[in-house]
Amino acid sequence: MGYNNQRREIDIEKWKRKEHYEFFSKMREPFHGVCVEVDADKAYQSSKTLQTSLFIVYMYALGKAIHEVENFRYRIEDERVYCYDFVELGSTIGRSDETFGFGLLGYDPNFEIFCNNAKKEIQRVQSIEGLCLESNQTLNNVVYCSTLPWIRFTGLTHARHYDYRDSIPKISFGKCSEINGKRTLPVAIFVDHSLVDGVHVAKLIERLQYHLDNI
Repeated sequence: MGYNNQRREIDIEKWKRKEHYEFFSKMREPFHGVCVEVDADKAYQSSKTLQTSLFIVYMYALGKAIHEVENFRYRIEDERVYCYDFVELGSTIGRSDETFGFGLLGYDPNFEIFCNNAKKEIQRVQSIEGLCLESNQTLNNVVYCSTLPWIRFTGLTHARHYDYRDSIPKISFGKCSEINGKRTLPVAIFVDHSLVDGVHVAKLIERLQYHLDNI
């Protein structure tokens, strides 16, 4: 979104994860995932103070976190691995008629700019019909996001294609619930194990929590 995005190729032969990459990339289903709950108290208060939606707040926090954990910007293209300088956030956007479309929220480290761009994209998708597949289906420098604001889930699966190589992370948010005076938000994170290990998922969760607390 206005950035001169660059990517650099990872030298697989010199990569410390060379064996990990070769092992998991041969699997028919290389994705692994976890579902966790994060503390949403401060993010919820920030959404009220900033007069915006909790959705925009946690998507902004996610964007910040992704750009601090390099592995979430790795992509496999033509059997090569690249790291993008920045990635955009693609997300499902719900409509009042109970359908949804795919939107591209972009990325910007400045909250006000991100918020304004996100609101415009939400309005655009909600004003038209269909899935809006053109929004982010042709990009690699994207993270697929979705939200289930009606469900406090503890597990999640995704529809998947197996006839082409997909290395894009998939991150879903659930219903923000208040239990015993504390608000929590479920998050499901699915990643390609040939690019992202458990330690990197843990780092993303830590950075996501940090930015949720410090909007």
